Amino acid sequence: MKIYDKLGTLGKKIFWGKMIGFLLSILGVLSIIVLVEGYQAYTKFLYAVLLWYPMLGAMITLSSVMEEYPIFKWKLYLWRGVLIGAVFNFIFALLAYEKIVSLFEAFLNVELSEGVIISVVVLEGVLVGLLIDYVTTKKFGEGRKLREG
Repeated sequence: MKIYDKLGTLGKKIFWGKMIGFLLSILGVLSIIVLVEGYQAYTKFLYAVLLWYPMLGAMITLSSVMEEYPIFKWKLYLWRGVLIGAVFNFIFALLAYEKIVSLFEAFLNVELSEGVIISVVVLEGVLVGLLIDYVTTKKFGEGRKLREG
């Protein structure tokens, strides 16, 4: 891979973050296709999921050039992924709420409250963000090491 070899450390980390996000989005789309009858009604939603998690991975890995919060000097190790994943999926849950509700009803055959559905989607974002941040930070580092490498 000639292009990959020419990337710097940050570029490689962003590439890996996007690839992990893409693999997780493919896993999610395939699970919806297998587990939900009538998945054809969710075609646009499935395309959105395919694009959402690579973007989430890119944003998490791009933000890893900061090692600490600038005002309070808090270490950001793994909190980046948790916070960015939670915020991104909260926004996604608000934007695609009707489709998510119908997916939950089709999959679980039970009606859940609004807070439970949004909480589950945010928890998923936390776990995905934590996974992406952990794997890419262990492989490539963060902060000064990432900027100079």
